[in-house]
Amino acid sequence: MPQSAAAPILSGTDRLAAVYQLKIHLLGISPQICRRVLVRGVTTLAELHHVFQVVMGWDNWHLHRFKLWGKEYGIPYAGGISFADDARRVHLGDFPWRANDKFTYTYDFGDYWLHQVRVEQVLPPTALSAHPVCVSGRRACPPEEVGGPEGYN
Repeated sequence: MPQSAAAPILSGTDRLAAVYQLKIHLLGISPQICRRVLVRGVTTLAELHHVFQVVMGWDNWHLHRFKLWGKEYGIPYAGGISFADDARRVHLGDFPWRANDKFTYTYDFGDYWLHQVRVEQVLPPTALSAHPVCVSGRRACPPEEVGGPEGYN
């Protein structure tokens, strides 16, 4: 059952222990390509990137970034892209998520695969024994190197 908009914001410790149901929707493609995953709040954004790579069917060949709460996060590379905060040290549960909050995940800055991620539910720690897990999805992801949504369409 979705969390109501009036549900209290969890404390930091509770947010890290909570289970988040996320819907990942690849933008610019119709009909919709999406996945629904369950992950714990203790999951770092770097780990979340790898979860998204697996469930979306990407091959992890390219750079990526998350944009959460108005700030960009990713893994910095010497001589390349840098971020104020390292995604290996930032956890999903570091943010006060509520149902229907959204953030973005961009994969491959050339092809520019933009994903909208919606927090569908914030669940108690007991909601998930093994994690992360993909609980549903729709349609296969486009292959790498096709020119983004325009090239794929």
